[in-house]
Amino acid sequence: MTGWSIGLCDAIGFIASALTLVTFAQRSMIPMRVSALGANAFFIGYGALGPYPPVLALHIVLLPLNARRLIEHWRHEHPARENIRLSFNSGRHLGGALLFFALCLVPHSTNAASTGPENRQPEQIIPQTGDARSAHRR
Repeated sequence: MTGWSIGLCDAIGFIASALTLVTFAQRSMIPMRVSALGANAFFIGYGALGPYPPVLALHIVLLPLNARRLIEHWRHEHPARENIRLSFNSGRHLGGALLFFALCLVPHSTNAASTGPENRQPEQIIPQTGDARSAHRR
């Protein structure tokens, strides 16, 4: 069987990574903070669903920091506006992030008997006589 399926945790991690790429592609501070907040939220989900306590702890700290900085920049740049309109100049950057995400999901061939690392058999190393190299066989 060919194909590759990812679980919910990995999908959330890929979305968080794509949002991080969008964050780095921003040219102005407010869109950067908004996309960083999205990345923080998805990384918190990723860290909570998987065994990734350092990722979870980091983004729990970064989320309120980015929210505070967003509010500061918004108040500084738009003191009289009450309607929030954030303009993203990231159409070309968002396309790159989506391409990255899509490439992570490209199916590749897998062994039909193996559905994950936990079901794989350890490799056996069988040395060849008369040759310094070893052949790896399953």
